[in-house]
Amino acid sequence: MLQLSRRRFLATAAALPYGLEAFAKASPVAVSVYFGTDTDTDDKSSKGVYQALWDPATGTFSTPRLALKSFRPTFLARDVLKDSSRFIYVLDEFNDTDGVLIACARKPNGTLRKLNAVTARGPGSAYVALHPSGHAAYVANYAGGSITSFGILPGGRLTEPVAHFQYTGRGPGPRQIVPHAHSAVVSPDGAFLLVNDLGLDQIHIYCIDKRDPAKLAENGSWHGIPGSGTRHLVFAPDGRTVYNINEIVSTVDVLQWDATAGTLTTLGSPVSILPSGFTGTNTGAEILVSPDGRFVYASNRGDNSVAVLAVSAKDSSLTLVQRISTGGRTPRHIALSPDGRWLLAANQDSSTVNVFQRDVATGALSATGNSIAVPHPMFILFA
Repeated sequence: MLQLSRRRFLATAAALPYGLEAFAKASPVAVSVYFGTDTDTDDKSSKGVYQALWDPATGTFSTPRLALKSFRPTFLARDVLKDSSRFIYVLDEFNDTDGVLIACARKPNGTLRKLNAVTARGPGSAYVALHPSGHAAYVANYAGGSITSFGILPGGRLTEPVAHFQYTGRGPGPRQIVPHAHSAVVSPDGAFLLVNDLGLDQIHIYCIDKRDPAKLAENGSWHGIPGSGTRHLVFAPDGRTVYNINEIVSTVDVLQWDATAGTLTTLGSPVSILPSGFTGTNTGAEILVSPDGRFVYASNRGDNSVAVLAVSAKDSSLTLVQRISTGGRTPRHIALSPDGRWLLAANQDSSTVNVFQRDVATGALSATGNSIAVPHPMFILFA
């Protein structure tokens, strides 16, 4: 987590609007949080990316303000080379035309300055990931059923597309008549890229070139249960276990990762994240793992809850231990604070981000009553 001295933070705060300045003075260790939002709504209340200051001691926010006006920022990523996070990458989703990836520099007051923008070479862009070297970015195009890579220049700007892979085929379900690349995750060692394809029930795997990480080579794929709809995955801290959330059937797979061969193997059976006997409409959304690897968190859109799953120390299998309401509608995204003490839930259709305290020993979540009003939040980024 970014730690600021009082002198440095107050110097930065001098450039902030009054509300943020007052919050900064009260919270010398506050850090920025950015929110991607849905601008394609009837009320047109959102204008792009919003930013607020987060107090990790109290689990509270300053009043959010617009950091970057953009079309529909569905996903954000920060550079990972330094704690200062000089650059933020904003993915704008267009349903009928190619998405746009925007490279931004952070201003001293937390707002974003556009450096350049490149086409994602596919519509419905839904996910952006950065290589640990800071030299490449990867975009998954949901509606386009494709993955595109870009180089990142020393000043943070993006190159034109370097690699592009277009998928073909279909799955058995009505939402699977075409491929739907939904996420792109880099392996912990930076050697492989894993792409979840909701339409094909697959995770495509690529070797990443050591000298130029924007260059990719196919390395096979993992096949999920037909009709499940693989959406997002997360690596456990041990680097050997992967948890995959299935959007259509609201389950989580436990997978074993071979970092040498770049392959995935299924362990056990999928675990449901819904209440027993649930009959409503639901889609699984985001999945997280705690810093110590002992708990997994998954969000439900429909049941509007977060499922807490305990990880077995013996075989990494999952057991559902809690399900808690997110206090809003459609939690598209959830995020853990850098210290792991808090979980934030972005309720897209009720325009709130609600804060939950996390018991680091038991993994349990408890509602705090802390909330921030953000228009149709879709993504949360601590920076």
